[in-house]
Amino acid sequence: MSKSARKKSSAGFYHVIARGVSRQNIFYEKEDYRECLRLIEAARQKFSFHVYAYCLMGNHLHLLLRTEEDNLSVAMHRICSLYGAWFNEKYDREGHLFQSRFHSEPVETSKYFVSVLVYIHQNPCKAGLAEKMEEYPFSSCREYVREIRGLAETRPVLQQMGREGFAQLHRHAAKVAAKVQRTVERITEEDARTVICSCIGENNPALFSGFDRERQASNIAFFRSEGLTYAQIARVTGMPYERIRYLGGKKFL
Repeated sequence: MSKSARKKSSAGFYHVIARGVSRQNIFYEKEDYRECLRLIEAARQKFSFHVYAYCLMGNHLHLLLRTEEDNLSVAMHRICSLYGAWFNEKYDREGHLFQSRFHSEPVETSKYFVSVLVYIHQNPCKAGLAEKMEEYPFSSCREYVREIRGLAETRPVLQQMGREGFAQLHRHAAKVAAKVQRTVERITEEDARTVICSCIGENNPALFSGFDRERQASNIAFFRSEGLTYAQIARVTGMPYERIRYLGGKKFL
């Protein structure tokens, strides 16, 4: 079956999401995040698109951008392929790092633009990675709040809504995220990685995929007892979710 054509934005604004294949992490260390940001900046200059918001999470990334040319797919392919090759070389890994097709959603109205902007910035708080949006180091929120020059073009947004309007919107979003976090407590991705690495005795959780299935099943039972979900185990170790779920239900003599 052929893939459906991407929906195009009349004004060139898009919310772009690129995820790790099989929900695996695409960032482990600070260096990884910085390299990806460097490649996005290089692509921004090469393909002349504008970035208004971004957030790099453990197993995916968000971009709110505008392109005046029909080059979104080419630009994202360059970013993902170059970062994937760099990541594979660093971690002695083979195969695709990202899902075969990134997701893009046209942003056609000012109201939706603001909603996407806030949604992207609140991701770290919803995931338990930061108490305040502007404290997360791999998001454009701090560029807006602290007037830090970076990847995002903050001036057009701040000129439209004002610094106080921007702050009010994000304070409200933070309250909502905090309420959700209190309602559904869960282990963060960083803590999940710590649990897994401590258990297997390795600094690279991807090495877990090379263990025999008896050891994997035993370790997964331990991870689950520590509060990790199957999805978290899959993302951190890079193993397929279905395989983790299967081994989690197996008992070996």
